[in-house]
Amino acid sequence: MKEYWSPLYAAYQAQLQALLRIQQHRGVVPLRRPIIPWTTPLEHYAGIAAIFAEWVYVVEHLAWDKGPPDALWACSFSPEEWRTQDFSNGHSLVQAAARYFGIVQNALNCRKRKEQR
Repeated sequence: MKEYWSPLYAAYQAQLQALLRIQQHRGVVPLRRPIIPWTTPLEHYAGIAAIFAEWVYVVEHLAWDKGPPDALWACSFSPEEWRTQDFSNGHSLVQAAARYFGIVQNALNCRKRKEQR
């Protein structure tokens, strides 16, 4: 078993990866290898839908006792809320991804400290 592993911790990590990928496709976070940037609202919608479909798949397949807790969805927009954003305004998407990235990262670090006790 991995150190500091729990389903909630793994779900936060998956959510953090999803938010990071949004920022990478918008060109905010540099990469070692080139990535195709999203330029049109349709590319934003399709890209975010694919990223969050993968995130939901990961969360649903973790070993939950009674399903994913509500605290998981409280750190950021839910996948449904991400799908209803204004995709013509790429700047607001980047701001939301960056803001929620920090919130999820703090939740992840708090969870790690709590499990260390």
